[in-house]
Amino acid sequence: MLFYKLQEKAFEAIERYNLTLTECGMGAQFTYTKISDGKKECTGICLTPKAEGSNGGFEGDSLIDSLSFASSFDSGKRAFGLSAINAISQYLLQKEEILLQEDLRANLTTFVLENTHKDSNIVFIGHLQPVVKALKEQRNNVSVFCRQHTDVANQIYNDIFEYEAISQADILIITGATLLGSTIDALLHFGQNVPIKVLAGFSAGTYPAWFAKSGITHVASLYLKDIRHSSLLHNSLNEIFTYPCYILKV
Repeated sequence: MLFYKLQEKAFEAIERYNLTLTECGMGAQFTYTKISDGKKECTGICLTPKAEGSNGGFEGDSLIDSLSFASSFDSGKRAFGLSAINAISQYLLQKEEILLQEDLRANLTTFVLENTHKDSNIVFIGHLQPVVKALKEQRNNVSVFCRQHTDVANQIYNDIFEYEAISQADILIITGATLLGSTIDALLHFGQNVPIKVLAGFSAGTYPAWFAKSGITHVASLYLKDIRHSSLLHNSLNEIFTYPCYILKV
């Protein structure tokens, strides 16, 4: 399973860089983890699960514990684990020189436009509303598959049809929240022949190189260096998306 592979990479990084847990928390919108190497602190976030049943709280008192308990079939523990993986990933990204841009939503829209034509079959797993809205103004076939809201007239469908749609896609944009479960593995299996598969959103902040040979071709997420604590407490999507972003090839 892809999540287990990411866990293994995270464990290796903890040992190599002597990383420790400094803080973690779960809000209505975001679950976050802060880590440190003793000199600098980095923060990782992911979506707080809402429709997957009750969320278990954090167990243990270390970064190792956070990742270890994430193997359970508990969406809350998995969220803490993913936010820890993303915090470690932010630490690694900040060691590199990567191209940073402003406005993830606008840049993701541009990326999709540059890699499609007017009649390309563009499939979203998860509803990235501002991106979908902008693309529909310039592309004819933009469909969304999600769990919480459907609107067939506007090509927003229940996710029970997503595997069938993926097999017909020219480009696939997958929200990072799929990493919270094993959904991502099935999506990548049915999307083997899709040439461009983008993992996107603030939950997609996992170190891109860790997705090598997974089938994911690009990662589009946020660069959270010097993130304000208020951004986590306010649970504001608009505030989170004011941070710099990147779209990196795996």
